[in-house]
Amino acid sequence: MIPKLLTPSAVAESASIFSEARRSRQLLDALPDRCRPLTLEDANAIQMATAERLGDAIAGWKVGATPEGRVARGVLLRSIGDNITLMPPLTITSSELHRVVHALSEAIDEVAGHEGGT
Repeated sequence: MIPKLLTPSAVAESASIFSEARRSRQLLDALPDRCRPLTLEDANAIQMATAERLGDAIAGWKVGATPEGRVARGVLLRSIGDNITLMPPLTITSSELHRVVHALSEAIDEVAGHEGGT
């Protein structure tokens, strides 16, 4: 069964809650059930509505997940502004760390429009 998408008013309510929490620097325990995202589309709509309410420019993208929400290269990476910070657990193995760095390199090459690095 495919979950039903949130209504525009539920998206707006979520964005309002997130915006106010950010402005007041208050932590949230959870969103009310009526405006909790059920799908990737819901989450993206809430994210865009929140950024619009805050007047924030988009400063980064999540790297590694396809638009359908699948992991493209076996790792999820996140950018914050112009930075990509890797914070692996202290128990990471050398081969696991190489896999993360290789996935990052491939993603950068893909976005930059060239193959095989520079």
